[in-house]
Amino acid sequence: MIRTLWTRLTTAPPAAMAAGLAAVHLLAAALAFDPTPHSGGDNVAYLTLARSLLEHGGYLHLWDPGAGPHAQYPPGFPAILAGALAVGISSWTPLKALLVLVSALAVALSYRWLRDRSRPGIALGAGLLVALAPGVGENSHWILSDVPFWAATMACLWLAARSHAPGAVGFGFAALLLRTAGLPLVLAVALWLALARRWRWAVGVLGLLAVLGVLWTLRARGAEVPYASDFWLANPYVPDQGTIGAAGLLARVLENLDLYVFGIFMDLLAGADGLFIDVIAATILALTAVGWARRLRAPGVAELMLPLYVAMVLVWPAPWAADRLLMPVLPVLLVLAAEGAAILPGRVPSVARAMTVVLVLLVSAPALAGLFRWGAACRAADDVFPSRCLHPDLRAFIALASWTEDRLPPGSAVLSRKPTFFYYFGRVPGRAYPFTTRDGALFQQAEAAGARYVVLDRLGAVSSSYLLPVIAARPERFCAVQAMQVEGREAVLLGILPEPADGQRDVSGRARPRERGGVALDFEVCPAGYLR
Repeated sequence: MIRTLWTRLTTAPPAAMAAGLAAVHLLAAALAFDPTPHSGGDNVAYLTLARSLLEHGGYLHLWDPGAGPHAQYPPGFPAILAGALAVGISSWTPLKALLVLVSALAVALSYRWLRDRSRPGIALGAGLLVALAPGVGENSHWILSDVPFWAATMACLWLAARSHAPGAVGFGFAALLLRTAGLPLVLAVALWLALARRWRWAVGVLGLLAVLGVLWTLRARGAEVPYASDFWLANPYVPDQGTIGAAGLLARVLENLDLYVFGIFMDLLAGADGLFIDVIAATILALTAVGWARRLRAPGVAELMLPLYVAMVLVWPAPWAADRLLMPVLPVLLVLAAEGAAILPGRVPSVARAMTVVLVLLVSAPALAGLFRWGAACRAADDVFPSRCLHPDLRAFIALASWTEDRLPPGSAVLSRKPTFFYYFGRVPGRAYPFTTRDGALFQQAEAAGARYVVLDRLGAVSSSYLLPVIAARPERFCAVQAMQVEGREAVLLGILPEPADGQRDVSGRARPRERGGVALDFEVCPAGYLR
């Protein structure tokens, strides 16, 4: 019976199997669906950029007081969101559901490429692992560019496998417009065309890439581009650690290699860790390397892209490492591992492949079950916003941001840990406060941004490390505007007072900040002019 079922599945029309795997993924993603926003700032930044396109006719970072041209994220994903907003898809749940549909499309495209690229049995096994990967299911419903980027990447690989150069080029550049991480894919397409002696196409791709690069560089001139400026920092979230050189870059690569091989890869594929899981991960990736080497005699776009993409991921700062970065190459890694198993003797490869698929599915079952339970709890809890599935620290931060809308004077700006979040929920622009305790840095940033307010929160250890020491050292420069508390966690909006005219730090009559749960609360109320 199992053999008969397997035969039917491996001989079914590719389009039907792609649809079937997409349906399996949709079911798993629906059970894991969490309607709350992602806790990172990227999702609200994308939505704000989409609103900028719709409401201002330009690509501007509205959350910044300068509201200048945005030059960090490519415009592809905000343009998709702008289209959704234009037709009335504007609240969190339908927008997230739209991304789930794109994730299902990416699964279907992955299978179509796998089927054209390898044998039906390998395509089915790898496709099933991708469709049910816990990390893929969890990432499917976030409003981030990773899912559409994955879909565009797989469309490019599939069309390239069919020698459809125009389609491969088109989707390669579509991926680049969704994420700058699409650069390795476009370069791989150009190299693939050159190896096929399609010189005009190859030169055209490189020429268009050069034009886009020049235009984006000109746009970015004078703009704040955190990814570029932060690359050489040892830790973008702890600038005081300084920058790295060549030796530091090598150490970063080795650190990232350890993170991805013995953690992130299996987090994405099976949602599990431990020594046994590390052995599985190392085995799969070792076989991937073997399979990739065997394919170099006649490489396709996937084989050409993989080392470029992996190198890019490994040189990024380790704090940026994430399982979602591996989604575009997960099908590639799996199919190359299956083909690498051909070095094993006799019938062992087919048995090893089948056993690996079953083993990974069994290992991932607890993680999937956990995702389903969490999704059900969050859907039931989402009766108020901010949802109870968000951490209380972030809920307090959002509540404070929402409170500021229409309460602060026109033209106000706020320093905070998450300026994109603060703007999205409060419509008050601002910048991040400096991650340093250097004397005067906070006040210099406030002056540059035209900000008279700063948010003291509990979002990680950043505020206690950088903001609270500055406040404690200069309490006479701060006053209380408003505080919001959620489940005992507090976010406080403080006013920044001018430097005393005589330059003296007279704190008589003013309470010094007292910590309660890590947040300073005792300040005098701000004078007139800090509220409407």
